[in-house]
Amino acid sequence: MGQGTRYNNAQVVDGEAWNEKYAIAAATAALLKNVLVVGADGNKKVIADYDSSTAFSVTAKAACANFPKGSEVFDIQAKVIWKKTAVEGTDTWYYSTVGTLATSSGVATSTAAAATINEQSGVITTEALTTAGDADYTFTLTNSFITATSKVFVSVGKGTATAGAPAVAWVTPGAGSVVIIIRNTSPSVALNGTIEISFLAFN
Repeated sequence: MGQGTRYNNAQVVDGEAWNEKYAIAAATAALLKNVLVVGADGNKKVIADYDSSTAFSVTAKAACANFPKGSEVFDIQAKVIWKKTAVEGTDTWYYSTVGTLATSSGVATSTAAAATINEQSGVITTEALTTAGDADYTFTLTNSFITATSKVFVSVGKGTATAGAPAVAWVTPGAGSVVIIIRNTSPSVALNGTIEISFLAFN
């Protein structure tokens, strides 16, 4: 049983620390954090975070070639998940990007149901609304971050409005903009002021 340096969570696998089990060089093992080895015998895989000022490079991938097929490494700097697609001893990985959490935010006030915020998230205060009960307010946000395949999450709250019941009814992203439909769900009471629309977009 190996007794070499055990890195980070020092999980023991088959009597050995994970870095010994998979023959991971010390320099690479020191950069792998929150390491978990999951699965039953013959079906194990490694899940780990790679925390370095440089991306999970060709050299690092080669150093992890003994990880089992299906292992996943999250590159913290590049915000990319690498998944091993070959058996132990073979260096074959593919990646998928991870939608990043908002790192910038903006605010705007709408004019004629439109505004511009070129950030990943933001809050828009609308013009004063008088949208009737069971009617819609259609708002267009121009945003250079958003694409037709973006996931845009929207919430709505009252600004100066004290009447009505605004709710998000529909969100349709496009190239450089998103159309947001807010429905006044009150059956008979109109909105009587501004509302605040908050959004967060992922690519």
